[in-house]
Amino acid sequence: MEIELQPMVSRFVKAVINGTAPEMACFGTRGDGKTIGALLATICHAKQHQEKGYPLPVQWMGVTDTHQSHKEKTVPSMNNPLWQGIWTQREQDHLAVATIGGVEAVHMSLFGIEDQSAMNRVRRESCGVWFEEPAPAGYASSGVNEVSWLTAITSLRIPSYYNPAIMTLNYPAASHWTWKRFFGDRRQDLDPVAGSMAFRVPPGELASEEDRQRWIDATAGRPDLQQRLLTGEPASVYMGPPVAHNFRPDIHVEPGEMAAHPHEPLHLGWDGGHTPVCIIGQEWRGRMQVLAALSEQRAGTKQLAEGKVRQWLVNHAKWVFNDWQMLRHCYDPALNTAEQADIDTNPVEIIYQTLGGAMEPGPVPWVGREELLISNLGRINGIVIAADGEGNADLIEALKGQWHYPEDRLGNVSKDKPKKPNHPWEDFGDALIYMLAGMRPGAAKSTAPLKVEMAFDPMGDMIEDSPYKPAEYTIWE
Repeated sequence: MEIELQPMVSRFVKAVINGTAPEMACFGTRGDGKTIGALLATICHAKQHQEKGYPLPVQWMGVTDTHQSHKEKTVPSMNNPLWQGIWTQREQDHLAVATIGGVEAVHMSLFGIEDQSAMNRVRRESCGVWFEEPAPAGYASSGVNEVSWLTAITSLRIPSYYNPAIMTLNYPAASHWTWKRFFGDRRQDLDPVAGSMAFRVPPGELASEEDRQRWIDATAGRPDLQQRLLTGEPASVYMGPPVAHNFRPDIHVEPGEMAAHPHEPLHLGWDGGHTPVCIIGQEWRGRMQVLAALSEQRAGTKQLAEGKVRQWLVNHAKWVFNDWQMLRHCYDPALNTAEQADIDTNPVEIIYQTLGGAMEPGPVPWVGREELLISNLGRINGIVIAADGEGNADLIEALKGQWHYPEDRLGNVSKDKPKKPNHPWEDFGDALIYMLAGMRPGAAKSTAPLKVEMAFDPMGDMIEDSPYKPAEYTIWE
C-alpha cells in the first residue's frame, strides 16, 4: 500500500506515531486529506503499539455528531480504493476494522453523539479516540461538545506506549471550544490547553484548483462557509436563519474602541440566567453606540455586576458615580422574580444596590423586541459596535448568525422565538435589545426615586461617609 500525504498532514501523522502531544488536532479546508491522514495514523500507531509489546487489535473510538455522518462520510473514506481493502465495516457500520497481512490491527467503534444517552458511549474503555468534525458544519448539525471530548480522554485506559486523542476538522468559529482548546482566546485572555498541538493544513494543499473553484461557486453568498471550508480561517457557523438578518459588519462595526462621552447617560441592557450579560451603550448624536458586552460563564448577575460591570465603569466612566441619572438600566423582566433570585437576593436588587441608577423592565412580547432590533439595525447611523470594546467580539458573533431561529431537519423555520437554549448567543442578543429599549426616546422617569444607603467614590469603592450623592433606584414609567 502506498499513500502519498501532503506535507502538513504528513507532519500530523508522524506526530501521532511518535506520541508527540496528549491532544492533537488537524484543521484544514475541504479535500485536503485530513480524514485519510487520521485513518493512516491509527494504523501506524497500531504497528508501533505491537512492536513495543502490546497486543492487537488496538481499540479506538471514532466519534462525530451523528452515526449517519459516519455512514455518509467516514465509511466512504475507508472504502476508498487507495486502502486496497484494508478497512472493512461490521455491525451495520458501527465497527470499522483495519486488517494488515491477515491480522486485525485496529478496531474502531463508530458512533455519533446524538443526545445525552449517546454521550455514555465515550465512557467505554479505549486505547485511542478520534473526533471527526466535532464543530458544527451547518443548520442540521450541532457538533460534539467539549464534555464528550474530556470524557473520552478519561476513557483512554487500555495500556499502550501512547494513548492518542486526536481530531480532524474544518475550521470552526473562533468561539467554538475546539478552536479555544488549541489556540486559546486572546479576547478572554485564555491560553491553549497545556500540551495540546494543532496543525493547520494550507488551503489547497491537496484539493485541485478545479474542485476549489467549483466549491467557491457553490457557496456563493455564504461567506461563513467559504471562510471555514475554503480560505482556511475560523468563522461563525450559521445554525439557522439569523435573528439579526440585516446586521452588516461593514456598516454596524467600527474598528477600535469607543470612549464613553463624559456627562452623557450610559444605557445598560441586562439579561440573566446562568450566562448573565450586560451590554453597555450610549446614545451620541443619534447613534446607538455599543461600548462593551460583558458576560459571566457559570456565574450569576451578582458576580457580573460587582465584578466586570462595576470595574468597567471605574475604568471607563467613573463620573457616573456622581449622578444617579447617568446610569439607566433596562433588564429582562424575568430577573425580577423569585425563580431568578441570585445567591443572596433578587438580581434587580443586586444591580440597583451595586451600581445605582434608573431601573426599567424591558419589553416582553417577542414581536415587539424583534422589531426594535431590526428597525434600529436598518436605521441610517443607527447601531454601531466598537470592534475592540470589551466582550463586543462575542456580541458581533451572535449578530452574525450564532443567534438564530430554530430550523428542523426538513428545513422548516419557526420565527416565533429564537432558538433556546443557545447560550451565550441568545443572552447577548436579548441584552442588546434591552439596551435599545432603554434608549427609546421620551422615556419618562419617576419623580420619586428610592434611595439606597450606600455611595461610591469616583474609583468605585463603597464608602460610608461619601461626599458624593448616594446611589438611587428609579423606576421608569
